[in-house]
Amino acid sequence: MMTDDAPTNRWWPTFLAVLAVLASMGLVGYTINEAREERHAAMDAAELRTSALIVRTADGVRRSTGARYENRLESATTAVADAAIAIASGNSDALHGLTATEASRAQQMLAELGHRGAMPAAYRLGPPGPPSDDDDLDRLLARSVERSRASARKAERVALWSLLAGAAVAIGGGAALVRSRTRWAFQRTQTELSLSTARRLEALLNDSSDVVLVFATSGELVFQTTSACRHFDPAQLASESGLCALAGSSTSALAEQLHSSGSGGLYRLRCSDGSLRWFDVRVTDLSDEPEVGGRLVTIRDAHREVELRSELETQAMIDSLTNLPNRRVIDPTLELVSRALDPGRLIAMLMLDLDGFKEVNDSLGHASGDELLRQMANRLASVVRSGDTLVRLGGDEFAVVLAAVADEAEAVAAAGRIHHVLRAPFDLDGHLESTKASIGIVLSDGRFGSADLLRMADIALYESKRLGGGRTVVFDPALEEAVSAVATMNRALRDADYDSEFELFFQPIVATAHGNLFALEALLRWNSPMLGPVSPTAFIPLAERTGAIIPLGDWVARRVVSQLSEWGPGTPFAEVAISMNVSARQVAQAGFVGGLLDRMVLQGVDPRRLIVEVTESIMINENREIIERLEELRRAGVRIAVDDFGSGYSNLGQLLGLPLDLIKVDRTLLLTLQRMRPQDEACSEGSCAIMQAIVSIAGALGIPLVVEGVENAEQWKSVVASGVHLVQGYLVARPCAAQDLIEQLGVMLELPANSLV
Repeated sequence: MMTDDAPTNRWWPTFLAVLAVLASMGLVGYTINEAREERHAAMDAAELRTSALIVRTADGVRRSTGARYENRLESATTAVADAAIAIASGNSDALHGLTATEASRAQQMLAELGHRGAMPAAYRLGPPGPPSDDDDLDRLLARSVERSRASARKAERVALWSLLAGAAVAIGGGAALVRSRTRWAFQRTQTELSLSTARRLEALLNDSSDVVLVFATSGELVFQTTSACRHFDPAQLASESGLCALAGSSTSALAEQLHSSGSGGLYRLRCSDGSLRWFDVRVTDLSDEPEVGGRLVTIRDAHREVELRSELETQAMIDSLTNLPNRRVIDPTLELVSRALDPGRLIAMLMLDLDGFKEVNDSLGHASGDELLRQMANRLASVVRSGDTLVRLGGDEFAVVLAAVADEAEAVAAAGRIHHVLRAPFDLDGHLESTKASIGIVLSDGRFGSADLLRMADIALYESKRLGGGRTVVFDPALEEAVSAVATMNRALRDADYDSEFELFFQPIVATAHGNLFALEALLRWNSPMLGPVSPTAFIPLAERTGAIIPLGDWVARRVVSQLSEWGPGTPFAEVAISMNVSARQVAQAGFVGGLLDRMVLQGVDPRRLIVEVTESIMINENREIIERLEELRRAGVRIAVDDFGSGYSNLGQLLGLPLDLIKVDRTLLLTLQRMRPQDEACSEGSCAIMQAIVSIAGALGIPLVVEGVENAEQWKSVVASGVHLVQGYLVARPCAAQDLIEQLGVMLELPANSLV
């Protein structure tokens, strides 16, 4: 930056340059004038000598020739006479400026003068005569001429060098002058630029919302931007102590920061209107900078930023759908509860989710599902104690952290209140939906972290769901072992090689009247290299939950169609039908129907030889998309059977109008009816009124009825007496591989294996 005395110091280079140029010009003028005067003196001396020669010549001519030659000399032209005299003086070039006549006349005159002895002895040819006064005068004049000429030449040389020196000085002075002016112009431009930058910076600082203060080392305010008046009373900023006083309880912290260069922090400062706002205060020590000489304090209004950050942090901890705390609050809540836990008290975590929530979403839509979750959250909040924490974990999963309970019974009682409050139906835009909740409980004395508690509560919740839902299960270490076994099975199922580990077994369905074969049900068997033989009751539900049922079911469908193709014309089972179970998740796949029908066409299989079994829950829930796909299969010739009838809450009336060709009564219903009857031998083989009613309704619907799980002769006789025409069970034949099927039928039934109803 330019100093203030720089403009007063820029005149002297210009002054010296102009002075040098003027001095050199004066010197050049002086030497040129001297040379001119010396040249004039030399010319005067030469003229004087010439005049003397003319006089001497004229005198000689007068003495030697008399008036005749004098008249002749006078009659000669001045030019001829001058030429003759010049030649006589030794200047042979004098004839060059004459005409031929004049030159001839001058030479003639010289000849005559020489012949007559009129020329001075010094200019005649031949030996010189004795000296005379005229000769002395002539020599004196000649020397004078030579000296004048020498002085003139010297003056001319001095003038030439003076001219060169003057030119050099003028050039140097001009260059110095140009450099000086250029430097001055540059300095002026820099000064103007610095002033412009300073004005611009000042304008920006004053226009900025940030407050910029400079405090001297003594603590007094030496500079402030106009923006300071927008937030604070100027009198309060007169010193560092005044600024610190605005921080209230943080006065000491702000005072310490003001003496720590490069530090910064957030402070709530009292503004001129009395409000408290958050400001970001930054300090930079510029005491060593001459232009500043103090501590630079920048104060930025960060109130909105702090509020927004707090709002975002709050939103990050709150579930937007239910306005309950979300999973993020689990860790801080458990940490806080653990620190405040009294000896002998326990922390309880309850994890719950709704049973059948997916069905509500699928049938009524996600908007209704969201409304169900909101209503559920309100009900849960109504039964949670003030010191406890209700959290939505995600989806339809919730958790309740009980801050301090005496024992397990108190936690179970809290779960009972939840079951009770959820018992009333939910009104979802005119649809009344009843639902239940599965609850898992884990107790801790504060030693476990949130991850462990969530894992153990989830295991207890899983067990509650496995047992049918709508109940409370308290975590037990044995459950963790079971879950570990399930995880191992899941991993083995995920990595299984279907072709080498899975196999289809077939179990006959026969007519009770004469034992003819009606159909074969394909049953899946798994022999795992890691786990050994695994029961279908174990891995089928697991495959349903994990989604592995989709690729596994596709493998079963391919093998069933291939088996039907192998049992073609000429084989004992050329006209037999095979029944296979399909999952709702399979039917929901977009390409399920088309892929199955295309596969049968490709392998030449009659669709009437395939029976697709679905559970009663699929049919009763009336998922229109699934029912439409089943109807599409039925139109193509595939028969549809409802499996496990009687295991749920449906009745035959609910099945009216559904695309069904067969109803299979679950073995649990058969056992239940058998227990309900008197246990005397006479009645055990008799008809069952309830079974007769079921058969009657199925007959009215025109749908054949199959009873599963017939394992002994008493059951056979009872179902036959009740009017059942088709049975399946161990009494008929156990499931076996395809290559063992003929032998099994021959031994168990002693009937032709290829006879059909």
